[in-house]
Amino acid sequence: MAHGDYACCACCDVKMYYDACSEEVKTKLCGSCAASLSIAAGTPVTSGADVVAWVQRDRESAMAALHANGYHVCFYSNAVDGAVKAAFTKEVSDAT
Repeated sequence: MAHGDYACCACCDVKMYYDACSEEVKTKLCGSCAASLSIAAGTPVTSGADVVAWVQRDRESAMAALHANGYHVCFYSNAVDGAVKAAFTKEVSDAT
């Protein structure tokens, strides 16, 4: 998990670079996740916003790809984790 003074990947949450005083959380993807998720989606997935859009558009394939790429929840509140949580909650409620 990255800390408040680092930019972290929207998927795997790895520290990517120092970014003091940034209020943006999980807005970017590391190169490895961007490449893998883009292949899985069949379209460029290069940012946290792209991940959110994909989860909202096709939660099953997005959730599978995120899991396969080591998706990790961040300590800090952010749109990506919110979208994944909402998709997972819907998936669980659809199964019951």
